Amino acid sequence: MRLEWRLRSQKLVDEAAAEGGGVVVMSERRADPGRTPTELPIEHEQKASVTPRGAARFLVLVVLSLTALSLIGQVAVHFAPDFVVRDRFAGTFNVDEEGNIPTLYSTLTLLGCAVLLRVIARTDREAGGRWSRHWTLMSIIFLGLAADEFLALHEEVDSRLDLSGFTQWSWVAVGIVFVVAVALVFIRLIVQLPPPVRRLFILAALIYLSGAIVMETVGGHYVTVWGHDSLSYALCTTAEELLEMMGVVVFIYALLRYLTQDGRKVVLALEVRAR
Repeated sequence: MRLEWRLRSQKLVDEAAAEGGGVVVMSERRADPGRTPTELPIEHEQKASVTPRGAARFLVLVVLSLTALSLIGQVAVHFAPDFVVRDRFAGTFNVDEEGNIPTLYSTLTLLGCAVLLRVIARTDREAGGRWSRHWTLMSIIFLGLAADEFLALHEEVDSRLDLSGFTQWSWVAVGIVFVVAVALVFIRLIVQLPPPVRRLFILAALIYLSGAIVMETVGGHYVTVWGHDSLSYALCTTAEELLEMMGVVVFIYALLRYLTQDGRKVVLALEVRAR
């Protein structure tokens, strides 16, 4: 058995489908009925067509749902009497904790960014473009961000460095340096993007960094004043994670817009064959 990934780009056949949302097509394809099974096995192909706008709407709905469930859990912990599943529910949906449903969602969306960036790198290389290495490097960075989200690697920075004179969380200072370095590396790539996509890239970065750095710094202040268990800190961290998740959604939308510009359609196919 062999697994094979195939990638191709082509013009959209149905322009109306491009204006729709979510999954718009499901189809099945079989082998030529005029040939016998011994000549060619039956082939089944299932397709799901997704538009940038539909994907963004779905992800926004997921983000808002997770944020609402996190808020409900935190309010219940602070104001509701203790009951059987109160703390378990709050921990399962708390956007500021690790190893739960919001962490899984954030990890998967960051991995999705890495995959989309790898697809862009490949299409750029096949088209003879000059930015394929930049797209590949950006894909690797998002792969690292996904690993950090899942394993909470940035917390190791706080345990090993003491930059409390600059910010409550040491990793924030390291993050600022990292952001500046990344901006310098990719500034030329961002400038040459189509204006609508370029604006989306910048908007995604501003939203994400306003949560990851600005709200994280504000949260450090709330910790020193009210402590980790206060509702004020919980609301601050919820706002922080909401901004980070929304920034990723905008970035995914921007990548999908870039991939489908000029009416292109990108198809990712998983092909399983028996020898």
